[in-house]
This record gives sequence, structure tokens and C-alpha cells, in this order.
Amino acid sequence: MNKILLILFFPCVVLAATISVSGPPSSLVVSTATAGAQPDSVSDSSTTYTATVSSGMTGTIWASLNSSLPSATTLQVNLEAPTGATSLGGISLTSSDQMVVTGIAPGTYDSLTVTYIFSGTVSAGVVSSTPCTVLFTITES
Repeated sequence: MNKILLILFFPCVVLAATISVSGPPSSLVVSTATAGAQPDSVSDSSTTYTATVSSGMTGTIWASLNSSLPSATTLQVNLEAPTGATSLGGISLTSSDQMVVTGIAPGTYDSLTVTYIFSGTVSAGVVSSTPCTVLFTITES
């Protein structure tokens, strides 16, 4: 009995969500305070992002830091949500993933604003410049 090996090739399209950020924000330097109060926070909204979610999927954006911030300081991020999605507001970042936008419908969304807010308490004292990287991840379900 002869055996025939049949190999079929089907085109395969791999769909994946993507997110890209326009670049880093300006340096965030806390330099003012009201007498008797904690130092004033500083913010930057000059950065934008683009997100793409595959057809038939719903996207979620997560953010985290690549390293710890100096003691008594906080970095928050607030992403503008695409139409129909939900931004969770100013989320304090850590080295663990934090959900920042949910319910992103399929499509490509351009030039959405990223706002970074940096703050520190009096107990932080004078902190030397400490670069950090914010990591954005988009998942689909």
C-alpha cells in the first residue's frame, strides 16, 4: 500500500496589539513648595501614544517602572483613553504592572496624550537626578 504525504500550506496572519510612545517627557523636577506644605508636584503632557488592537479583541494597557524611585517620591501616569475605553486616571507606578486603560475596542488610535506627574514629600530631601523608564504593555482578550 502506497502512502501519500499531503502537505497543505495556509496563509497565516498573526495579529497582535501594539503600543508606541512618541518619546520621553521633559525632566520632571520638583522645585517649589508652599510654606508649611509638601512640595508641589510637577507634570508633563507633551508625550503621546498610538495603540492598535486586533479585530475581535479588547485591549488593556499596563504600565510599570524599570526600577524603583527614590524614597518618598512618586511617579504617576495618566493615559488619555481611546473613544469608548476607560482611563483609570493617575496611577502610581511601581515595578509591577499597573492597569491604566481598559476596554479598548479594535482599531488604531493615534496621538493620545500621556501625562506624567512626579511628586515627593519633604522627607525625600534633596534627590539627585534619577532617570527611570516607564514600560507600557498592551494585552488583548
